[in-house]
Amino acid sequence: MDRFEHRVVVKIGTNTLTGGGLEPDQAYLDSIADQVVELQARGYEVLLVSSGAIGCGMGVMDRTERVREVRLRQALAAIGQPRMVAGWERAFSRHGVHVAQLLLTYDALRDRSSFLNLRNATETLLEMGVVPVVNENDTVATDEIQENFGDNDRLSAYVAGKARAARLVILSDVDGLYTHPPSHPDAEHVPVVEEITEEIHAMAADKSGSVTSRGGMRSKLEAARIATEAGAEVTIAHGRTPDVLLRILEGQPLGTRFLAQATGSEKKRWLAIAKAQGRIHVDPGALKALEAGGHLLPAGITGVDGSFPPGSVVEIVQAGQPVGKAVSTFSAKELEVAKGHRSAKVRELLGREGSCNVTRKNEVLLQGNGSTRKPEDPG
Repeated sequence: MDRFEHRVVVKIGTNTLTGGGLEPDQAYLDSIADQVVELQARGYEVLLVSSGAIGCGMGVMDRTERVREVRLRQALAAIGQPRMVAGWERAFSRHGVHVAQLLLTYDALRDRSSFLNLRNATETLLEMGVVPVVNENDTVATDEIQENFGDNDRLSAYVAGKARAARLVILSDVDGLYTHPPSHPDAEHVPVVEEITEEIHAMAADKSGSVTSRGGMRSKLEAARIATEAGAEVTIAHGRTPDVLLRILEGQPLGTRFLAQATGSEKKRWLAIAKAQGRIHVDPGALKALEAGGHLLPAGITGVDGSFPPGSVVEIVQAGQPVGKAVSTFSAKELEVAKGHRSAKVRELLGREGSCNVTRKNEVLLQGNGSTRKPEDPG
């Protein structure tokens, strides 16, 4: 059995976990645990991305209106997170299965070293039969709380990509994508999406979530795009459907299924969301060479922004527009010296080998909407 082919990330939204209230629905958590343990017996490895910390904190503090102030959301997350994890512990302990809490910020995924450490820990947990329960670290991640990351939707997509999962299942309070908002008289359910196009995006409703959640269908489509481009198949389904996980993985047509797309190497997938430490400006000829699968030579570099050491992630810019990312083999100071020069001169100026700044193996080109293209990937 291919381990990664049987690795599944399951994201559960706040409303689904609480049943629309402000406390974890223990009976529902028990039902999910029953299904996960059954899937483990069938050879699957399951990671849970569990929302609900802020919502549970609201319940503890008897708050019923949507909270927007960042400091208050941080505090409520700190209050609610232990209650949510305790609920999962109770659910899985009935089967003698342990859970582990992983609180992530996006920097932990963008930073290569942190990501590798996280992956090693996750792999060890799965080998031990432990179920990782992942959530945003809302208490410290102010950027994540302020931005509309979609109630862990986007985080679950990144986790699926980084964990090399074959499937991402997003359990929500809707049973998938419709051609119009479900309340519309002409709304029709979409069972399968082969590719997420502008037409598909136009089907998403404008709602941005409930009092306790931030995610709507737009954020779920964005999560589906990220995960399918990373090579995972995605299903968005109603989380309260009986035995929903078992039935989806048995192939029953529940929710909306998004087919996996062609994918590049794991390093390219990491590079697409890595935080850039500086910028490299290139001329049109250099960009054309990259698009054709060539290398970026110092002769094609016209400028450097920032101060960074060798091995840093940098953004490639042409005519003021970001066009890609790469791992630079030179520091910013070295690039200032090398820019505009041919390879032989670079070796003379820097006193070391290395005639190109970026290789095709490291470079990721971007589309206009900021998503990665599907480059031909030799490694």
